Amino acid sequence: MKKLIAFAIVAAIHSSPALAINAQYRTQLERSGCTEMNAGTTCDIHKTVEQNERNARRHGGNNSPDVIRAHLNQMVVGSFRGEAVDVMESDGWTRISQDGTKYRKGEHYATLVWGQDDAVASVVVR
Repeated sequence: MKKLIAFAIVAAIHSSPALAINAQYRTQLERSGCTEMNAGTTCDIHKTVEQNERNARRHGGNNSPDVIRAHLNQMVVGSFRGEAVDVMESDGWTRISQDGTKYRKGEHYATLVWGQDDAVASVVVR
């Protein structure tokens, strides 16, 4: 009987959905216009969308390396080589290396760091 109860408890826990964020945090993200990627770095979840946009314009807008890095992380991390090159070029980046790892856009440089599976593991922006 104890084994049956233990099995039922384990089955109930195992079959329940896993939620990455709770409802309150999701509401804060929606209200602030932040994403999980930029919350706490370039976006404040305790402010409104308008306040965050005003703060971004005051501190360089979308031109800061942190904002660019967050954007590129959403766009290319996990993408395979050909797809990542296409995404970077369609986003206005100019390839400056033959192997598709270094790009330039305005005054910023981006380097794609490849993982072992030939997918983008991270992006370095300076």
